[in-house]
Amino acid sequence: AGYTFEVEHANKMYYVTVPEGGVRQGDRFEAPAAMEDGCDLNYHMYVMKGVAVEGQWKDHWFKDFFKYGYCHASSCCALWCTPLSMGQTMVRAGLDWLGDPIRGRSTVLNPAFKIVAAIYGFYVIFSFLLEIISPTPPAGQEDEYNYPPEIAFLKAFADIVFSLYTMFAMTKARESVRHKFNIPSDERCGGCEDFLCAAFCSCCTAAQLSRQVNSFEEYDAVCFSESGSPENAPKLI
Repeated sequence: AGYTFEVEHANKMYYVTVPEGGVRQGDRFEAPAAMEDGCDLNYHMYVMKGVAVEGQWKDHWFKDFFKYGYCHASSCCALWCTPLSMGQTMVRAGLDWLGDPIRGRSTVLNPAFKIVAAIYGFYVIFSFLLEIISPTPPAGQEDEYNYPPEIAFLKAFADIVFSLYTMFAMTKARESVRHKFNIPSDERCGGCEDFLCAAFCSCCTAAQLSRQVNSFEEYDAVCFSESGSPENAPKLI
């Protein structure tokens, strides 16, 4: 009791104090919430870490990819737009665009998704323009098609830089989510579990992280949103 935390709702920040008697994971409670301008508002809030059992993942990273159906928004986003799914998890879990927890700063209006989307968009547009300038020839026939080596270098450079960023950010995001839910690393992977998941099956990893930080049994996934969840979904704390 007495602990105060930030709540974001409708792009406004409130400060909610846990009532007397305290709360447990998964409890719903009502408390006066002080707005930034000093006004008060009664606000319903979940202690959302209760949607998952601490110490273990909610489900399997591969076998449960289509847990909520083949056309579920979270699965489709993770499969076709993996970086954007990662950005949504960052916003939902209070992480920055590098996958590190945001400490000492407000998580309200977290720009992580916008930054990830901008990086992804720049990479896609840049690669598309290079392909228009000089289409990639069949393997081994670069000389016959007079393929400029400068274009080949730029394409390879863009691919490497973007791949390194996504692997690094996904690794850090998975590590941060594990720590948030007190999930130990698999000892069989020699401490490299997060990296191996991010490097060899990033879409499965993104989907698992999205399911971990959301409660899709109660709230529908929203593909075109910064957090992947509807506005009325409780904040993850």
